[in-house]
Amino acid sequence: MPDIMDLATDYASMDFTDYPSPELTETPSGEIEWESSLDELLGDLVGAFADVLLPAMIQAELDEQQKLIESRDYCSTIIRQAAFVESLLQWAIIEEIESYREADLSNSEQNVIEQMGNEPKVYMANALGLLTDSEYEAYTKLMGTRNDVAHNWWMTFSDEEQEHFEHVAERVYQTLEAVQEDIDFS
Repeated sequence: MPDIMDLATDYASMDFTDYPSPELTETPSGEIEWESSLDELLGDLVGAFADVLLPAMIQAELDEQQKLIESRDYCSTIIRQAAFVESLLQWAIIEEIESYREADLSNSEQNVIEQMGNEPKVYMANALGLLTDSEYEAYTKLMGTRNDVAHNWWMTFSDEEQEHFEHVAERVYQTLEAVQEDIDFS
């Protein structure tokens, strides 16, 4: 059987432009469905680590996001939110591989996963069964919005784009806040 870290390394170096996107069943269409999937995504990721996440960690993240939202810095909020969700997904991948191997990953093995780009990371999470189709969709939409923000050097956006960023930032914040209230951290 091939070593899982060799597979992860090979997977991380693949050029995904040569491969079609995975077929998703029941792909949500529209903002309402995406938002519902966002609830599932954050609920599942935070819930999976409720035994090790401290409520204070989630509250500190919410406090930082709230400051950015109150200052109307929606672009920075989205970048922060995406990084937070990506780190939870990365943690889930590591936990899943460790569970499969029945052993902890070394620091260098964890580093392979940490250094993966977003696209290979989400494909790996999907392949490991960590995301439902709707969660995959919500994750890729959030990361797409992050990319729209992060890769616009001049930060010049239309009023419509700015309204969209405001909506996404506030929706992700509200979802994380609701998840924090619903999760049993004991």
